[in-house]
Amino acid sequence: MLQAIVGESKIKSSQLLLVKPMTFMNESGRAVARLCVHFDLLPSDLLVIYDDINIDLGMLRLRREGSSGGHKGMQSVIDHLGTEQIPRLRLGIGRLPPEAEARGFVLAPFAKDEEEVAQQLIEQAADAVECLLAEGMEAAMCRCNS
Repeated sequence: MLQAIVGESKIKSSQLLLVKPMTFMNESGRAVARLCVHFDLLPSDLLVIYDDINIDLGMLRLRREGSSGGHKGMQSVIDHLGTEQIPRLRLGIGRLPPEAEARGFVLAPFAKDEEEVAQQLIEQAADAVECLLAEGMEAAMCRCNS
């Protein structure tokens, strides 16, 4: 049992698996590890896309590898795969206000005045994935991290 919803797509000549883990976010690594076994994937074959409260709303960060930066879902993926060498695309959802609890902030809908920026962020993330597939990691990092 994969513990994930899996869809297949194709962008140009690249075959994609689009995966939404159905575990709790803090246990995403269980679903990702099962996916890797089931489809015979290496950690370097993945692109983990997740929200990040350490990045301003509307900003993207594409990385080839690295620590979880405190993100519990990404830490779960690292722990279950046994490596930090996992490509990831971090989507900035805004910094945690001092009085807010992380869980409530992350699960809350965007404020009205943030909705357009959030929609643009989703479009930029899709463009970053297309660039990654078409031109490679370096080009995609240069384009979306600038």
